[in-house]
Amino acid sequence: MIVKSDMKRILVLLVILGSSNLLFSQVDLETVWKKNVFPTEINFAKFSGDGNFIYCAIGNTIQKMDAKNGEFVSTFANTTPPYQAKILSLEISDEGNYLCTGGGSGLLLWSTIQEKI
Repeated sequence: MIVKSDMKRILVLLVILGSSNLLFSQVDLETVWKKNVFPTEINFAKFSGDGNFIYCAIGNTIQKMDAKNGEFVSTFANTTPPYQAKILSLEISDEGNYLCTGGGSGLLLWSTIQEKI
């Protein structure tokens, strides 16, 4: 049995859903930059907290890309043994100060400030 208060909630939900569909269907997205070819294979990528950079897992290291133009600006120092396998997963901390990667040699914690493990 539907109560009057439930009907109000359902009506409000329908209005919100209907207006959000209208709003999103009118959004015109603009391409800021487009790159047809990257010089290497990017396995995973995460945006920095401020959205200015993209951290890319490439092979067994991290490269930082400028989100405005798509150019690589730095490569993190990887001090693990040379046999470390490629990165198989990538996560970023809530504050954006650390990246955690998983690979053949376990988990590694990278500092986005110092740009090294």
